[in-house]
Amino acid sequence: AAGILACVAIAALYRMALVATLWDVPGDGPSRAAIALGWAAEPQLLVCGGWPPGFSFVVGGFSRLVPWPLWTAPLLNLALGVASVPLLYGIGARTWGPWAGLAAAAALAVLPLHAELSATSLTEISFVFTVLAGWLVLVGAASDERTLPRLGRMLAGGAILTLAAMLRY
Repeated sequence: AAGILACVAIAALYRMALVATLWDVPGDGPSRAAIALGWAAEPQLLVCGGWPPGFSFVVGGFSRLVPWPLWTAPLLNLALGVASVPLLYGIGARTWGPWAGLAAAAALAVLPLHAELSATSLTEISFVFTVLAGWLVLVGAASDERTLPRLGRMLAGGAILTLAAMLRY
């Protein structure tokens, strides 16, 4: 437990330092964040458009909690980037054992690409988080002997992976 807490603390400090010092460059990230904030002002069920609607739903919903337009998406990505570390630990620990899970979590905590994307408005971190969350739920379903809980976990994992597809692709 101490090892995973240390990984999460390192990931949080690293990403907070990056959020405090980096600025989004104009392009996809800020554009999609602006679309999400526009959606939050007038929520509606989006069924088509230039971008998949998942990011608008997630960032737009989060903007209700953090109503600062320049910081909503980066702060959400910071939180999801840090939360990805224990998710990867859970997958690694259930699949290959606790030491492998800890090694994977430690690597993700300091991986420069993951950390830097956690400080932007881009969709990669929310995608990675939802893929890891869906994967962990499905790993739990595979180890459950009871039929109804397994079915529920499989449906939940599928729903989470569907959200992942709606976030990025």
